[in-house]
Amino acid sequence: MKRYNFPSHITDLLDQNHIEYQLINSGEAVSINDFAKKMKVPLASIVKVLVIGTPSGYMSVALPGAKRLSTKKLAQTLGISNNSVSLLPRDGLESIVGVPVGATPPLGIDIPLIMDKGLEGQDMIYCSCGTLTDIIGIRPPDLMNISGGISADVSD
Repeated sequence: MKRYNFPSHITDLLDQNHIEYQLINSGEAVSINDFAKKMKVPLASIVKVLVIGTPSGYMSVALPGAKRLSTKKLAQTLGISNNSVSLLPRDGLESIVGVPVGATPPLGIDIPLIMDKGLEGQDMIYCSCGTLTDIIGIRPPDLMNISGGISADVSD
């Protein structure tokens, strides 16, 4: 696993690709609910990123804050059986991704991304930037372009 200097690894990637973003330092680790209230943005615009194990390797899945991952829909999207999808255990996340639990960014970590379609309707989405205090605001199409990810309905 590569080690990156977050958040500059993410902001450098966005700058090099001429993508507009907003970097926000919350000053402290906050829940997605607290961040939505503090920034006065809808909870649907706050992104949580889960890392999933599949037979072919790891995938990251970006979901709206209030939604839950549907492993059935994810498996259908990937063309694999439902029991072939597993959430990466919390204790394995940092060793695989290189960031603390709750800080997984949707880009810049060399893990393919699936973005839930529920994020597409937002003007701006807010994602972790690899630390517990740094958040980026980015437009959903820009996230898809820079990440090379796919969009699919993978939430309940």
